[in-house]
Amino acid sequence: MSKAINTVDMNFELKKILYKLVVYPARLLFLPFTLLLIGFLYLIKPIKWVRVGQITGGRLGHLTLDTDILLRRIQAEPLSKNVCYFFVCGMTVANKQVLTMLRREMNIFQGSIPSLLYGVIFPVLERTPFHLTFPLNSSVAEYARYDEYNKAKPPLSFLGAEMDQGRELLMKMGLEFGEDRYVCVFARDSAYLGKIWSGHDYSYHDMRDGDINSYAEAIEYLLSKGYFILRMGAVVETPLKIDHPRVIDYAMSEFRSEFMDVFLMAHCKFFLGDTAGIFGLAYLFDVPTLSVNHTPFGLAPYCKTCLFIPKKLKKIDSGDSFPFYEAAKSGLEECQIADILKNEHELKYVDNTPAEILAVTREMCERLEGSFKYSEDEKRLMDAYCGFVTKYLSRDLKAPVGIMWLKENKELYFEDLSVIEN
Repeated sequence: MSKAINTVDMNFELKKILYKLVVYPARLLFLPFTLLLIGFLYLIKPIKWVRVGQITGGRLGHLTLDTDILLRRIQAEPLSKNVCYFFVCGMTVANKQVLTMLRREMNIFQGSIPSLLYGVIFPVLERTPFHLTFPLNSSVAEYARYDEYNKAKPPLSFLGAEMDQGRELLMKMGLEFGEDRYVCVFARDSAYLGKIWSGHDYSYHDMRDGDINSYAEAIEYLLSKGYFILRMGAVVETPLKIDHPRVIDYAMSEFRSEFMDVFLMAHCKFFLGDTAGIFGLAYLFDVPTLSVNHTPFGLAPYCKTCLFIPKKLKKIDSGDSFPFYEAAKSGLEECQIADILKNEHELKYVDNTPAEILAVTREMCERLEGSFKYSEDEKRLMDAYCGFVTKYLSRDLKAPVGIMWLKENKELYFEDLSVIEN
């Protein structure tokens, strides 16, 4: 381990020690005040129910998805007008533009002092109805969220000045807003966390990584359909190796900014990417989402217009595919820790192939164009897949899996292939 990383680790541990030295005594010192505050909140609850939560601002997925589903739930609940929400957020924020837009809809107090005060009252607060637990995007509620997204409107919008700024920057990139169609593409790698959170071991997330250049065939297909391609990302390892006037490696360009990250994602035709926090930007604005290399296999997208294909599980020793129904029996359908798969089960996830990504990209385009239709055999196969989801994942199917992927990987889902025969 490098000296620089050791230094970061030491600084992080020092901050934790200092936090404990400050917060723990403060909890005792401010306990009477905390109890008075909670008592006051109980007193006014029949008139105004105050709820307090903490936003995990340092990770884009939590910053977007947690707050997004809350705002959509507030839209759906008439009684929410009687509830007043307050949130605290630390100084580290994955995207300041998102926070700016959230503040137009939410009461957010950012900074070290609000976070410290939250930490002081937390042990008492969490035992009361005034605490709002985050994250709200737990996998348990995944399919309920699918319905919530389909019933609610996007919770955020751009101001007129922001729209003008976005149009101007888009024009400098060579696109005309409202005229040129573009698709945002993204493949997760370890560069972002390695730079932003250096000194922390996030290698257990590496199972969600992918290779942007495995999208090459899909990108060529999208180019043939007349789309521009914008490769997204804040910090990336690998350049996109496609030389075409309508392909822009935005992540490595002079135009890349937190504002444009949000603007571009909010207005693209659809998002093609893998399981990373950036897809939360697509969810915020109801942008159609095609998720490839989706990991773990037991989870699925839940935005309004979505399609996905998961990574396969393979045995490390033999390289043979490991059926999803067997993995589900072992409770691995939602396992997101690579070391558990490797050390306890001798399994690993393997990326989708370029051909698989191309096939599901074709399906996504056909769905958006209104020309996609299942054959009778494909309907039977999808019905059987719904049965797999109900039996092994204990939930109802909402997000569709790519039909070509399903046809080519039936043995991963069905112990008895006769269930899909005529």
